[in-house]
Amino acid sequence: MRQGAENLISLQGTDGLIKGGQEIYETLEGSEIYQYRISDWRWNSDNSFAYQALRAAELWAVEASDNTNAQTFHNAAEALLNGINTKLYVSDSADPDHGVWWGVIDGNDIPQFPSGHEWMSYAPQMVDVPAQGVGQQIVGDWIQNTFQITTGDDSGAVVWNDAWASERKSPGFSFQAMLAWLDIGQIDYAQAAKSWVMNSGLLHPDGGWIDWIESDTSQAGDWERFIDTSFYAIAACTGGYDFNIPATYTGN
Repeated sequence: MRQGAENLISLQGTDGLIKGGQEIYETLEGSEIYQYRISDWRWNSDNSFAYQALRAAELWAVEASDNTNAQTFHNAAEALLNGINTKLYVSDSADPDHGVWWGVIDGNDIPQFPSGHEWMSYAPQMVDVPAQGVGQQIVGDWIQNTFQITTGDDSGAVVWNDAWASERKSPGFSFQAMLAWLDIGQIDYAQAAKSWVMNSGLLHPDGGWIDWIESDTSQAGDWERFIDTSFYAIAACTGGYDFNIPATYTGN
């Protein structure tokens, strides 16, 4: 746990945010392959999960009576939270994305892919980061307006994104959105998503949820059933999940 937290801290910039990985194509000896590198891009989702990881490491350090590392991890989490609030939160009330967060910014703090949205734009809400904007009605309304189908047989379904996969309906993304809506208290949105999933036919008889469907003839394969979808399903269908750790340490 300590080594994992130290690795996260090593990726923090001066703004407190964790730098993220970036996949790039490179040609090597005539073959196009994926290369992976740490870039200066900062992803909202990475930082939301990293915040909770650092808080968990802080608690573990307290349990081990390691107050020095507890303080280090606490300070790193607070710096990261400040970075989310100052660099990723869309505070401009004139911006159509006001109230949520940029999915990713580059090294010059410029939002990337601003015209296309995915779940990453509401990651702090989904994993209970105590960031600016979390818990506000505007977040849940934005999720509903951006991703949820509201008419026809697919009413309630949540799609992958509002760009290239705007017709790709997903149990996983529906459950993720439910976690946000349940915390905000927007029960109608959550119930509509749950109703669609339960009637989608995507629950596999051997367990797990088939990942997506676009039409009767276009859907993911049976093997595309993922662990995280099952977690989100259990969490959402049992009333939500609190990602926050017990507040046993407040720092010096």
